Amino acid sequence: MFDNPVSGIGAVEAAKAFLQKRAAEAVEGDLKRYLENAPDTSPDPSDDPHPYPPDNSGE
Repeated sequence: MFDNPVSGIGAVEAAKAFLQKRAAEAVEGDLKRYLENAPDTSPDPSDDPHPYPPDNSGE
């Protein structure tokens, strides 16, 4: 009846179906190759728009 497997479902379900398909095609080492090309730098403090307050930092 439906040609599109994500027809008639919400965005979360569509994302889940997409990610499951991508994960099924992944091979060992894919993520490692990506991370090896990432720069070795500290995160910029401005990257977190909602930092935890000191009393709620989990430390």
